[in-house]
Amino acid sequence: MNLNNRGYVKHVDDGDKFVVCDTNADGHGVQATLYRYSSGGGVAITTITDGGDSTCDYQTYNIKGQTKYYLEICWSIPGGECAKSGLFSES
Repeated sequence: MNLNNRGYVKHVDDGDKFVVCDTNADGHGVQATLYRYSSGGGVAITTITDGGDSTCDYQTYNIKGQTKYYLEICWSIPGGECAKSGLFSES
């Protein structure tokens, strides 16, 4: 999922790796948060940040069964734009 060429986040199913990359050398990074979906909103599971270097950052989290999740990526400035993914699950 791309954030207007500022960066992206992706889920790599093999190993349940969540990769976030800052792709714009503007002095600000990006951060991505994995949420577990609930009817009252999302519950943050983990947040991954990237910026200031030439490599992407990642974390792993085991996506299980039919539990629904979504990702949000934001530009790391106050009031910075964000984008959300659709819901996804393992099955």
